[in-house]
This record gives sequence, C-alpha cells and structure tokens, in this order.
Amino acid sequence: MKEFRVAHIVPVSHLEDTVNLQYHMCLAHLVNNDEYREHFAKMAKEGRFVLMDNGAAEGSQLQPDKLFAMYEQIHPTEIVLPDTLYEPGSTIQKSREFLVEMERRGVQYRTMAVPQGRTLLEWEACARIFVKDTRINSIGISKFLNIATKNRYIRLAACILLKKLINEYNRQDIEVHLLGCDEGPTIVKACHNECSFVRGCDSAFAYLQAQAGKMMSAEDDRRPGGTIDFINGCKQDNFAEYMDNFNTYAGVHNNGLSATWS
Repeated sequence: MKEFRVAHIVPVSHLEDTVNLQYHMCLAHLVNNDEYREHFAKMAKEGRFVLMDNGAAEGSQLQPDKLFAMYEQIHPTEIVLPDTLYEPGSTIQKSREFLVEMERRGVQYRTMAVPQGRTLLEWEACARIFVKDTRINSIGISKFLNIATKNRYIRLAACILLKKLINEYNRQDIEVHLLGCDEGPTIVKACHNECSFVRGCDSAFAYLQAQAGKMMSAEDDRRPGGTIDFINGCKQDNFAEYMDNFNTYAGVHNNGLSATWS
C-alpha cells in the first residue's frame, strides 16, 4: 500500500513550493496556462505521481478529444475518467465509453473512476460497478458526496463500504483517493486510518488558510472561506507552514518522496 500523501492544489505563484512533493493533482481547466502545464509535465517526467483531473468538479469537463490531447502534453500517471456530478447512470456510461475509446486509441494510463449519487445507497451501487471493472485502478471519492448528503462524515462511511466491496470482488489492488477536502483534515485522517487503501487527498485548503491567515487547531479545522485565483493568485508568506499545518491534522508526517510510491 502507498503511504498516505496530500496533493496540495496551489496557484501558479506557489507551484515551486510543491516540486519536492510525491503526489500532484493537475486541474484540467488550467492546462492552457503555459507555466502550469509545463510544471506538471516536468513533475510527471521526473517520476512524481501526477493525477490528471477531468474538469467536472469545476464545471468545465473537457470532451474526450481534448482530454486525450491534454494527456499528450502532460503524460500523467493516472487519469480521472469522465463523470457527471450526482448522476450515477451518466457517470457509468461516460466512464465505460471512455475506457473503450482508450482501448481503441491504444492509450494506456492508470484510471480512476468517480462514483456518483445523491445518497450513499446510490453511490454504493455506482461504486460496485466500478470496483468489479478490472480496467479501473482506483476509486475517487468526491467531496460532492458530502454536499449531496449534507453529512460531514459520509466519506468515512463510503470508505468502509469500499472495504466491503474490495473484499467481495477480491480487488485488493484498488487504491482510493479523496477528491477535495470540504469536511476538514481530521476526517481525512480518520478515512486513511480506517482504510489503508486510501492513498491520498487533494485540496487547496492550505492556500485558503494562508490567504485567510488562519492556522488550524484541534478545536477548529474548518475550511476557511474565500476564493482562489489559480493563475494570478498572490504569493502568501510562510506558505510552507500552512501546508505543514494541514498535513499534521490530515495525519501526514512526511509529504515528500516515499519508497512505497515507487
């Protein structure tokens, strides 16, 4: 199993602060920016783990032709298959069609499927389809499951359900990633403490902390408010300290290179 890591999502001004990290999340809607694109292509070339998003969470999911063109520019380690927020049927259809298109094109990347649903029951039924599909290497548990159910602890319940499905279908090779971190890092920590197959989480939480000048504490690990300008966002003082603060509460003691990711 991979040792748990956080992919810190930052504006272009702070990309340099992430170059020594093991785990990276590249946002599809920002790839048109030269500096952003070149950074993630460099990370992938140097052997870092680069997870390539599809843009759905930002409301700008790219069409398949554009996604494939983007992969050629980045050469990511793993790609997030197309999905439709909250809609399991559409998500299953899109993901299956994309897998077929990958085979047709002879394109090989690790693949992440993102189960969707408005309830945990819907989500589980969608996740079951994906866990059974051996073309899928990992499952992404979206922050939109929190939003749909209004339950801060729902992704911990989802991880426990995945443990059951992984055992049922003998998919011990499946890895799990938490997409976003609206519920706060202490619950992220609970997820990977409960389920060793949870390899990572991505979040802009640390930058929002720095922007708000707010360090987390045991009494308050809520996500700071505000928005982020990923292209022109200002460089924040002491940003590394805010990343370390988030890592501590997420249960990460070393967010650098790890032999378990080789």
